[in-house]
Amino acid sequence: MKLFAVGLSCKTAAVNVRVLIDRYRSAGLTSIAKDFYSGGRHEMLHETNRRDVITNLLVWMSGILKKAS
Repeated sequence: MKLFAVGLSCKTAAVNVRVLIDRYRSAGLTSIAKDFYSGGRHEMLHETNRRDVITNLLVWMSGILKKAS
């Protein structure tokens, strides 16, 4: 399984996402990508910078699909 974690760059949110990533790694998941964005609140796919978030997600997904083919 592959994971793409998206979070806010504020200290509290970034720490929470990093804790989540550490838990996934502890469970054996090794393929984890992450991006942190400033200025967001909580719904990163609906924020003012959603194009950046969606673009980065699509680039990551394309890379995964290219490796699989």
